Amino acid sequence: MLRARLENLTRAGDPTAVAALERYLAALAESPNALSTLNWMSCSRSYDTLRELISGAIALTHEALDSVDRGPGTIYLRSALTAHGALPARHAQTAVLATFIERQLSRVPRGPDRLQLQRFATWKVLHELSRAERRGSTSPSALQVARPKISVAADLLGWLSQHNVALKDLRQEHLDYWLADGTG
Repeated sequence: MLRARLENLTRAGDPTAVAALERYLAALAESPNALSTLNWMSCSRSYDTLRELISGAIALTHEALDSVDRGPGTIYLRSALTAHGALPARHAQTAVLATFIERQLSRVPRGPDRLQLQRFATWKVLHELSRAERRGSTSPSALQVARPKISVAADLLGWLSQHNVALKDLRQEHLDYWLADGTG
């Protein structure tokens, strides 16, 4: 039953995508617990992602998976695709943080303050995490430490923009007002 379902899926798929996913699909077909795999195929949003990859609707790249992140299942699918050679290896936490930085930058109006945030987030926070990943010394909580540094900075810059204050003009009284407005 599992093999038949996978054969139907690949038959309708994009030949280039199917070829790139061949090793992963073979591993699914050889699953030691076919019922568990069939259950995953019936109810997981990450299986929807796999179907879109097979059809060619989503490119088989880390960037494409970043854009359709559907929760923890996407993390598992990405890991399995990497393990079976369908995707190249990458430093996962650094990649997740890079995507997070892009979202935070979009919250800040274009201009010198946004550029400052980009420099801080990229050259300080992302660089430190990347260096730790290359050394193999990151913890699972490394992202939980890095993200607030960037999001709080984006919050402050957004507040400053709303109050027509540039970062270069920031004074202690501005910080006091910002904190009094309920910022944690």
